[in-house]
Amino acid sequence: FDLWVFGLKYIDTAPISKVYPENEIYDFIKDEYKNERFRVLGINKTMEPRFATRNGIETLDGILPPNLKSYAEYITAIDDKTFTGDLSQPIVRTIVHPQMLDLLNVKYVLTSEELDEDKPFTLLFSKNVTNLDIRKTLYYNQTVNVYQNDNYLPRVFVVNNFKVIPDRNEILGEIQKDSFYPRDFVILENNPQIIVSDNNGNDISQARIDYYSPNKITISANMARPGFVILSEIWYPDWKAYVSECHDSICSDKGEVGILRANYLFRSIYLDSGKYKIYLVYSNLNDIFQRLK
Repeated sequence: FDLWVFGLKYIDTAPISKVYPENEIYDFIKDEYKNERFRVLGINKTMEPRFATRNGIETLDGILPPNLKSYAEYITAIDDKTFTGDLSQPIVRTIVHPQMLDLLNVKYVLTSEELDEDKPFTLLFSKNVTNLDIRKTLYYNQTVNVYQNDNYLPRVFVVNNFKVIPDRNEILGEIQKDSFYPRDFVILENNPQIIVSDNNGNDISQARIDYYSPNKITISANMARPGFVILSEIWYPDWKAYVSECHDSICSDKGEVGILRANYLFRSIYLDSGKYKIYLVYSNLNDIFQRLK
C-alpha cells in the first residue's frame, strides 16, 4: 500500500481506448497474421513499440531489447552505414539495401515518406492515424504509408547451394550487393564439408513452422534433395537443434545437429533428402536458474 501511495502521482490511469486509440493499420496487419508469420518495419515513429507489442505485431525494434552486436551491425548496414559501437538501439532510417530486409522476413514497411520507386515495394494504402508518444504525454497525427515488400522471404525457407566466406565483413559486403539473391545460395562462415548437387531445375523442397515460442521452435521440412533450412532468427550459441526423420508419419530421433550461422546473422540447418521434424530449443535456461540460486 505504501508503495502505491508513493507512486500514485507517477501512475497514468486512463481508458484503454485513449492510451491505445483505434488504428486501421494495426487491424490490417493483425488480420494478415492469420495466414503467416512475418515482421514489420516502422520508419519515422510510424509504429510505436508498445502499440505493436499490444497488437502482437513483430517489429525489428521491439521494446528496449538487449541488442546483440551482430544484429546492430546488420541493421546499421541496411542504411549502408557502419556500426560504431553506439549502445543506443539500432534503427533503420533509410532503406539502401532492401534485400537485407528480405532476409529479416519484413513483409510490410510503414513510413511517413514515400519510398524510392526503384525499390521493390508496392504502396498498398495511406492512412491518417493517431499515435501517442513514448512518454504518453502527446498525441500526434501523421499520414502513414503502408508498403508491401515484394521480395520478402518467409520466416523459414530452403536453399540448396552454399558459399563459404570466412571473413564476416566480406559476408556483409556480399549481402549488400544488388545482385545478391538469398534463394540462390546461403553464405556460411565455415565449410560444412558436404557436397550438394548442382541441380538448377525446379526444387520442391519445403519447410514450415509448426510451433513458435521465445524458447522453442518446431519446423517440418520436406527435402526433395539435400539442402539448408534457413530460419530468419538470430544465430546464438545457446540454441540447440534436434532432428527426427519421418517415414509414413512415423518419426525416428536422429539426435542433435549443428546450427550453422548463415548470411551473417541467421540460423541454418543442413539436411539430406527426406522428411524431417526439427526442434530448436534455447538450452541455457537451466544454467541461468542455477546461477540465480
